[in-house]
Amino acid sequence: MAQKKKKRTAMRKIRDVLRLHFGSKLSNQQIADALRVSKTNVFNTLSRCKESGIPWPIPEDLPDTELESAIYSERHTKDKAKDKAKELPDFEYIHEELTQPHMTLELLWNEYSQDNPEGLSRSSFYRHSRKYRKGLSISMKVIHKGGDKVFVDYSGDSLRYFDRDTGKWVETEFFVSSWGGGQQKT
Repeated sequence: MAQKKKKRTAMRKIRDVLRLHFGSKLSNQQIADALRVSKTNVFNTLSRCKESGIPWPIPEDLPDTELESAIYSERHTKDKAKDKAKELPDFEYIHEELTQPHMTLELLWNEYSQDNPEGLSRSSFYRHSRKYRKGLSISMKVIHKGGDKVFVDYSGDSLRYFDRDTGKWVETEFFVSSWGGGQQKT
């Protein structure tokens, strides 16, 4: 489903938002109620005006076309998109790191957040990671009869136990096994 393009706020409304915010010192909710727009619209309008550096009071001789080009300039939109792209971590590297023993997405997030304190939030990092993984074509469909085969694999970790006769710790290898089972309906 295609995303609906957002309508721009009318310049008259933008001027009213600024007047009520700076001149009357109203809250965003009060401005939204007075102008019959959403509180988010008020917040976004104030944010765009702040980013564009428009002074208050707005010069009376400033035409609406110049005000609009300052607030909705492509430069601000492109700069934001570039900044967002710079903040994204290398998910190919992250996916590769997750194949290492004892590596978790949480550990990778901690490493990323220490290196990029202004970067993605934890939830955004996880969301982008899931999105990246969905784009990968990974499949390994193997059908087995239940109980037909036993699968054994080395766990990668070793265990140790204390030998009472010698009084020493003994290192051992640790293997994991499981019965193969299928979900195929016959």
